[in-house]
Amino acid sequence: MLYIFFSYLALILAPGNEKRAKVLDKDFINKNFINRIEIRIPQINVFISQYLIWIILVFVALACLNIFIFKNKEIVMYSLVWFISSFAMIYAMALSPELTDNQDRVFFNGFVFLIIATISLIPKNIDSPIIKSIMAFSIISLSIITLISLSTGFIDSKQTNNSISRRYQYIKNEIQKNGKK
Repeated sequence: MLYIFFSYLALILAPGNEKRAKVLDKDFINKNFINRIEIRIPQINVFISQYLIWIILVFVALACLNIFIFKNKEIVMYSLVWFISSFAMIYAMALSPELTDNQDRVFFNGFVFLIIATISLIPKNIDSPIIKSIMAFSIISLSIITLISLSTGFIDSKQTNNSISRRYQYIKNEIQKNGKK
C-alpha cells in the first residue's frame, strides 16, 4: 500500500503534470491543495450524477439481489472492492489539471472498474423468472449506458487524433516553407 501511495505521489509531482497544468489551467496549478480539492470535488460529483448514476443504481440493485435473495455476500464483498476502487480512482483525479477539458477520458479507468464491479454481481444460476427479468433489464441497461459512454470516448479519441494530425501537418508545412527560404 505504501508503494501505491508513493507511486501516486510521484505521478502528481511529475514535471510533465506541472507543464500540462500550466498549459491547460494556469490558475489551477497556483492554487493550494485545499483549494484544488474544493474546486474539483463538485465537478466530479456533477460528472457522477450525470454519467454514472444509472450504473450505480444497477450495482445497488444487483448487490441487494445477491445479499437478500441469493445470500451470496462473498460476491458482494468482492464486487465492493472494485466499486470502492473505481471511486478512489475517480476522486483521485481531483488534483488533475486535465479535468476541465478531458473529463470523460480522465475518468475512463474508474468507469471500467465500476463496470467490472457491476458485472461481477450478476448471478450465475438463476431459476426465478422474476429475477431473470430483473437481470435481463439490468444487463440491457448497463449495455446501453456502456455503449453511450464508449461512443463518446471513441469520438473524443478520433477528434484528438485528427487534431494531432493537423498539428503535425502544420509543423511539417512550416518546416518546409521556412526551409525553402
